[in-house]
Amino acid sequence: MDVPAVAVSAAPGASPTATTDLDPPDEPTALATLKEERAQAVISEQEAYTSLHRVDIEPLVRPTVPDADAIHLASVTPIAGDGPADATAALEPDAESLLTDDLERRLDGWWDALCGNDPETLLEHLTRTFATSPLPVVPVRVRGRVLDLAVLTPSRHLLPRSTVGLQGGTLSIRTATAGHSAWLHRQVVAGLSLWAARQALADAPGVSSVRVHALSVEHRGHYDDVSVLGVTQLDRDVVERVDLGLDAETLLILHSRELQWQTGGLNASLQPLQLAELPALAPLLARLCRTTTAALA
Repeated sequence: MDVPAVAVSAAPGASPTATTDLDPPDEPTALATLKEERAQAVISEQEAYTSLHRVDIEPLVRPTVPDADAIHLASVTPIAGDGPADATAALEPDAESLLTDDLERRLDGWWDALCGNDPETLLEHLTRTFATSPLPVVPVRVRGRVLDLAVLTPSRHLLPRSTVGLQGGTLSIRTATAGHSAWLHRQVVAGLSLWAARQALADAPGVSSVRVHALSVEHRGHYDDVSVLGVTQLDRDVVERVDLGLDAETLLILHSRELQWQTGGLNASLQPLQLAELPALAPLLARLCRTTTAALA
């Protein structure tokens, strides 16, 4: 049976006292530790929100035949004749080779269409790519080598409302100022826009530039109020060499080919853009309106 460790200490002229590791911790020390842990949690949460653009992304490579399902190729017509339902299970070596060759040819065709920015192939592929993303991203259109995306960003009131500062040399949690909240929201919108552009460029080898529309939705009764908070166009050669150590908003300001980013200053919120001035969004907004109308009918 283990025996708790015992420490003996005594001040000069005093009787020794024994303490064990079963004694409750010193209350001020425990409170300070709890406050520090909470402060570190707030810091980590904010760092996560301001590092969205730094996520590691692997570029797409041409799939091989075993990965054909990843691009949803239609199943090959089984060879005629009697046999099991899964005809491929009974294929002779020569027939299996023919099936593999056929899949390879179709993969080549799919890859060529993707690299050539065939609209149907590219938009379908990117729709699947973003289907598992934490926030909705919709490929809107492709024209030549320029791709348009729409990304839904979180409302400002959903972001953390606390921040951490130093008070008397120790970390202190406090309510975020309006300026800090506005700054954090801008970083999130910029970070998601940059991440969406990076992901699209990694999965669309033939695209040379991506225009990202950052959307915000406010629920108002039976209706959703859709607004565009920012538009940025980023070129592949720029995205591949930017210093991701910089904050997202600074990167957009420094490296965007096109940037619509309206604020009233460093501590101000993003101002919605005029939808009428964003023709690339017309197909998406039309789909949203049709979906909403059908749901309400």
